[in-house]
Amino acid sequence: SKKVDNLIYYYKRRCENMCDVDKYLNMFHDMKNLQPEDTLQLVMEAKNDEERDFFEMLGNFLLQKKQKKVIEGNLF
Repeated sequence: SKKVDNLIYYYKRRCENMCDVDKYLNMFHDMKNLQPEDTLQLVMEAKNDEERDFFEMLGNFLLQKKQKKVIEGNLF
């Protein structure tokens, strides 16, 4: 929609000197498609606690999204 396009344009302009928005949007789209076994592998191969914590949080987030979809669809 035009409103969404304007909002995206606004934030892209605002972030031009701050970050590469497209890079982070691409990372988001890549990460949201990870499977549980992928996040488990990332946790197991993390090089430090910070990485491990991040991938655990990501895995938990993705699992919660799937659980929400199952509950909303009465699929249990």
